[in-house]
Amino acid sequence: MHTASKLKHYGYVHFDPCICDYPCTNTAANVVVGNRELILRIRSPTLGEKTGFFKVTKMRCWRIMTVSRRQQGFESSVVTDGAAEEAEEAGEPPSNVDLELSFEYLMHSGELQWITIVSRQAILMSLCLQSMVEELLRERNGVPIKKVSADRSLTCRIILGKNTYCFRLAKGLVASTTLSSAATAPSRTFPSAHARNR
Repeated sequence: MHTASKLKHYGYVHFDPCICDYPCTNTAANVVVGNRELILRIRSPTLGEKTGFFKVTKMRCWRIMTVSRRQQGFESSVVTDGAAEEAEEAGEPPSNVDLELSFEYLMHSGELQWITIVSRQAILMSLCLQSMVEELLRERNGVPIKKVSADRSLTCRIILGKNTYCFRLAKGLVASTTLSSAATAPSRTFPSAHARNR
């Protein structure tokens, strides 16, 4: 584990190969997100291997769109409602439907440029960007990381058929109650795994 932690981009989120328009359209790339940046590993017959680094602090905004992939190339257009409904009824996305993540980035020249990534993992990429932005705002505002108090209880409900079971963890004890038959079945309390190990 210590050796692996020294590898480049250790702890980053690695996504499946995708298509982007940086530095030119229809460029194959691999997306890596972590350490407050998005990295595009580009593989192009003309440009060879190239890496683009995009800091989250220089991203003005981003958006996600549903697009239709044509048979010729990867040029996209907005998917019609009918295609989306057919995909939903089938229980899986159609083969010609992808997601598109676009973000507006402040380039070295001082100009804002839209960069587009076509991938079915665009939503997950967006969530990663959002979590990094929230971390930056938390540090800037001096808000500490929320910690769960040891005195607070944790309640979990499990529904099995007609019975609903409620488990409550508080102060080292777990109390379970069958809600549907609470009048006839008393609640049971037994030590949790943490309490038994003491």
